[in-house]
Amino acid sequence: MIFKTLPIADILLPSISTKAVDDFNIVDLVFFFGDSCIAAEHIPSIGIKYKWFPIDENAPWGYAPFYFVLHNILDLAERIEPHESVILMTCHGGVNRSVVMAEFCRRVLPVHFCAQVHHTKAVDGGRVIEHNKLLNLIPQNIEDFGRCVIAYPMFTLSEVLKHMR
Repeated sequence: MIFKTLPIADILLPSISTKAVDDFNIVDLVFFFGDSCIAAEHIPSIGIKYKWFPIDENAPWGYAPFYFVLHNILDLAERIEPHESVILMTCHGGVNRSVVMAEFCRRVLPVHFCAQVHHTKAVDGGRVIEHNKLLNLIPQNIEDFGRCVIAYPMFTLSEVLKHMR
């Protein structure tokens, strides 16, 4: 499973990145983590299947976006081979929210998913996720949470959190 991160402009303004346009032919799903619906309103007009989960970059994210992403990935993996799928993750700048989500997936998905992360910007996913933990924007135990979601895929978000206590 390959996770590609990029700024939303590369999707909405394909002339900026012709490589992004080529990538759309092989992308199985797009996650948009921007906090504005403006970009989300334009993605369907270019014919890309996407999921939008708004995250305010400056406020604590909680567990919900991570739960949402993992369940969508597990659902996708039931329909296609995980090692053959490409998932695009985007936010406004392509350097924080999408990077955190891609790094989170790389860290918690089982080995047979062959999770790889490719960033269009020069960022270190590990540093970005740890920086967000230091700022208390994402939970400190987010990797344990992710592994619990995968171990108990039928659990609701509240059931996963209860199980972790």
